Amino acid sequence: VLKRNSHAIGATALLRTLTISTYANQAELLEAVRNADVDFSYSLEGETVAHNLLPLSLHLSSAPTTHAINLYHSSNDTALANPSTIAAINQTIDKQAIIDRVVYGYGTPSGVLTNPATVAGTATQKKLSIPGFSIAVENDPQLLLAAQTFAQQLQAAGANVSVKAFDQGAFQTAVAAGTFAVFLARSGDLALPAQYSIALPLYTEALPYVFNTATHTIISNALESPATEYANAK
Repeated sequence: VLKRNSHAIGATALLRTLTISTYANQAELLEAVRNADVDFSYSLEGETVAHNLLPLSLHLSSAPTTHAINLYHSSNDTALANPSTIAAINQTIDKQAIIDRVVYGYGTPSGVLTNPATVAGTATQKKLSIPGFSIAVENDPQLLLAAQTFAQQLQAAGANVSVKAFDQGAFQTAVAAGTFAVFLARSGDLALPAQYSIALPLYTEALPYVFNTATHTIISNALESPATEYANAK
């Protein structure tokens, strides 16, 4: 529901038309953005934004989301149950590097800050006292890459960590049945059984968006928040 902004300062902004458009894929949306067919888009992916030039009339920003990427483990898991193991992992992995590789920087590290120097090799590395474990993950491009990058960072420090991907249906069924000892997932994607908890939070995703400054001002003055949470609008 769109409501007039009764708190706007100054003259009432004139908003004659607000059009919501949908596009079949990132290529079509990018073309619309380049042609100035849209003044706002909250649907461009980080990869699209990173690899393509946008019109000078549009500005790029990002907004935080509640979508957290976490490593979960079962109450029966022994590999990640020891707090010293989690501390060793946190001292080794570079969460920002995972964000940069997976979502092109559009995210915020979660939990304990990491030590990029260790992974980069600028600090003395030694074999971690971490039991070997396997990470189950849904065969989603971003989630799989996040799990692989996480595992590679630990492997570089001598830990025996592997990744196994599953189709969506098989993954969800296995989680519901409590089959996995350790898995990586996006918060809210699954209904977690009671035996699962977060072993290690990795990062929270951010949402890149582009906007035309002039139109953004008009709409912000004309509409009451949160009614301004529109997508692909002109």
